[in-house]
Amino acid sequence: MAVRSGGSGGAPRPVGGVGNRTMAAAIDAHRHAGPVRGPVALGSVSGANSIQRQPKRKREDDGEGPVAKRRRLDDEGGWAPGGEDISMDYVEDKSVLDDLDSEETDEIEELIAMFERMSISFTSEADGEEHEIYPGLFVDDLIVESNPTPLKAIIATGTWLGVPLGAAVAQLTLLGQDAQAHMAAYGKSRSVGNADALRSTMRQVGHLLKHLTPATKTPLLKTDLSGSENYGNNGSAIEGTHLIADPLTVRSDTSGSKPKKDSRLTLAIRNRAKTAGQKAKNFKQMHLLNDNLFGPGLPWNLTAGTPKCNTKHEAEIEKPLKKAIYEKGLMLRYEAIVTYGMDPMAASDTDIKSKPDLYRFQRITFVAKEYTYDPLLNTFTLGAKPKDPHVKKVDGAVLHWNWGNTKQLVAKPKVLRSTDVNELVTVGIPNAAAVRIVAYNVANPKGHPSKTKGIKGTDKQAALISLVAAHDGKRRMSDKWKSTSVLWSL
Repeated sequence: MAVRSGGSGGAPRPVGGVGNRTMAAAIDAHRHAGPVRGPVALGSVSGANSIQRQPKRKREDDGEGPVAKRRRLDDEGGWAPGGEDISMDYVEDKSVLDDLDSEETDEIEELIAMFERMSISFTSEADGEEHEIYPGLFVDDLIVESNPTPLKAIIATGTWLGVPLGAAVAQLTLLGQDAQAHMAAYGKSRSVGNADALRSTMRQVGHLLKHLTPATKTPLLKTDLSGSENYGNNGSAIEGTHLIADPLTVRSDTSGSKPKKDSRLTLAIRNRAKTAGQKAKNFKQMHLLNDNLFGPGLPWNLTAGTPKCNTKHEAEIEKPLKKAIYEKGLMLRYEAIVTYGMDPMAASDTDIKSKPDLYRFQRITFVAKEYTYDPLLNTFTLGAKPKDPHVKKVDGAVLHWNWGNTKQLVAKPKVLRSTDVNELVTVGIPNAAAVRIVAYNVANPKGHPSKTKGIKGTDKQAALISLVAAHDGKRRMSDKWKSTSVLWSL
């Protein structure tokens, strides 16, 4: 796709096309399928439902045959930065059509004229001039007529009309890919739907460029993860503990990646799952910073979790974060802080292998703050509280371990018999509460449920909390744990 700029003294507008490979395919299709019967479909293109046939111009003999010229133009790519507009030269001459018969030539000229009429125009807020976008003839891309220039070239330079594209780069890249697909589809089938899809994409590109102004020249810094704990340390015992992206922006020198190998804890959890008759793949390696936001698949950016944990993380953290970065172009400070049941990096191989459930994460706490830019001082300032609604969703959010439909790695403990603090902590009972419950069970005082055939009634958790408080004389302990995570039988 190319963008064309107007203004006084501008060059004649080149005729649009569908790309070198697509146009060649269209010509071949015409030669095998025969002439089109009836009007040519234009979708929402303004004008009549059929196109006037244009009289064929006689080509001056320049000593270069039609096939040779076709190949030369294909090899040259149809566009040279700072050079002539080859696509315009091609259509003006139309020599590639000379090896077709008159009926085929008329049909192809209709096709070329049709693509010309598919262009859209907009007035840029950056220079106040009118610009156009149309499908390129020899470039599988949209052409923005400000030189004219293919959209890919604009994205590659990162600027248009001297204005940095900023966060628009990601959106323009995706729209460019969509345009190529629509151009290819339209070259094969000139239907109303395919025409509408292509013009809709061109309008979206025009909308982005229209509102690109000098005021958007915020010099976004590049994403930096070097402040993360254990950054660059990819040893087998490393786990994700504290990911820091400061800043986190749409720009980065590196790309994200999928997990490259299982960490020691992940491997131990998966092996324990298989021993318990479960599928090892039920446990995922979760990115603390999503790979689509430049998070690497390395140990210091990963922690093991269940499918339920992964799904909640994607919906509650990753989705709003992507919107803030890619759709709004914000610059953030982002943190993911992991709290484990026990420190997996300090544990021995034997401990990890024998009791991996004790070392999995309990919760992940997230922090997200916005930077604001001061164009006068050319500085960024980190705000205390985020203003953007998507950033607000992330800041202060906590992801707790959630088994979901995944079976636990260990059997539920009998809370009225347990003398192991760790097994109670493992199923989500706060450590302080677990210590008091175990002390109560060990003391086994008069009135202990083991002597009264258990706890009666429906709210067994509240009853146990009251019994423990009566025994040790302290305040009622926390009830922030699920009564269903333990067994109440004796």
